[in-house]
Amino acid sequence: MTNSHQAGSTPADVMVTTNRVEVVDGTVPAPAPADPGPGEPHGGGEGGGTKPPVILFLPGLSTLGHNTTVRLADVMCANLTRGPGTFAVRSLDTSAGALSDGRRIVEADEASVLDLYTVQFRQALPKPAVEVQRPGVLAQLRLMVTQTLYFLRALWLLLKAIRRPAKTPVAKWQLLIGVAAVLSLFASILVTVVAILTVFGVIEAPRLSEDLVDVLALGSTAATTWLITKAAPMVRKAAAMVQQVLDYAEHDQNTATVTNCLGDALDAVLEDDPGREVYVLGYSLGALVAVDYLSPRRSQLGSLDDRHARAIKGLVTIGCPIDFIRLYFPAYMLGRDTRVTDLPWVNIYIAADVLGSNMGDDGDVEQPTGHSVVSVGDLRPAMSYRYTNEKLGFLNIWGQRGFLSHGEYWSVPGSGNCLELVTGIALGTVSVP
Repeated sequence: MTNSHQAGSTPADVMVTTNRVEVVDGTVPAPAPADPGPGEPHGGGEGGGTKPPVILFLPGLSTLGHNTTVRLADVMCANLTRGPGTFAVRSLDTSAGALSDGRRIVEADEASVLDLYTVQFRQALPKPAVEVQRPGVLAQLRLMVTQTLYFLRALWLLLKAIRRPAKTPVAKWQLLIGVAAVLSLFASILVTVVAILTVFGVIEAPRLSEDLVDVLALGSTAATTWLITKAAPMVRKAAAMVQQVLDYAEHDQNTATVTNCLGDALDAVLEDDPGREVYVLGYSLGALVAVDYLSPRRSQLGSLDDRHARAIKGLVTIGCPIDFIRLYFPAYMLGRDTRVTDLPWVNIYIAADVLGSNMGDDGDVEQPTGHSVVSVGDLRPAMSYRYTNEKLGFLNIWGQRGFLSHGEYWSVPGSGNCLELVTGIALGTVSVP
């Protein structure tokens, strides 16, 4: 059975069924007043009582404004304000190095509702070649060669995975077109370099007249200059992401270094109050990091602090690239043990998102059931929630909808978003099977 949700609506009409989520009613009841969290909020007092639940947010690789705890808090606050009561966002002092961008949502009387922090894991990722480049023509050529090799590897892995069931054929075409477009840009740069070297006599071209060589040099240079001007920033960003994801997924030591950042963040939150309730929210690569920490490979499994196991009450993944990763590395989810038993896990995806996952092998559109549901060790999504009815088809594949929809789970306060479900889970108004 497919569980779909149109952008701009609330999930309040979702009914209770197996592997699905229930919203008890269309409102979020006011929580009990709360004491200060790990940091003191700026700009408001506090009521008495227990401390509010905490959402630890693991963002994606993007540095855009929506991919921050600051934006999450603003969107969640706007969602809450559409119901009964008035809410506001306060800043929290985050002196711990594992956390940043602390935000607290409070009611009009300054009673604490929810704390949010960003987990600082991105600085632990392997540095992409584009970030360690040196000036000079030779260094730029080395960088281009490095990026080309990573894209060629990504293309080769994708071609090997054509018949694997993790993604739909249309999604595979979107990935193939994206990788091929970047490689075409690199090829045009190579043609330009060869043509220019030929003009200066560094390379001989005995079968071409000088006029034709000049025409080829000028034409290819103009075309490549236009392509680089329009596409270079996107290509550099894509190359960095491909390299970081491959290095993270293929090397156990890199994976362990990155995932341990979530353990450090949990320490920072629970140091003063081991009784805090913590919900882990991962988006894009951050969702993969969260899953890898909570259900690691046996070679990386270490004992989990008892405080952590008691504190973690739920996991929510949005646009999680597990299907994308296991398309490339089919054994990625094997040989794992789960650190928190019976952990409620809700996965949110857009069917058009080639980087997101429905956590099943029946295609990106349908909600997986039974044996088709992907598990990571003993960690298995209790529910995979399809947000919006958008599908990826051959008519919109050329508009790059497979990639663009990855950034459309939430955008600005007041617009359609999937965060009402996340807020409801953290505040206890949404029950997860």
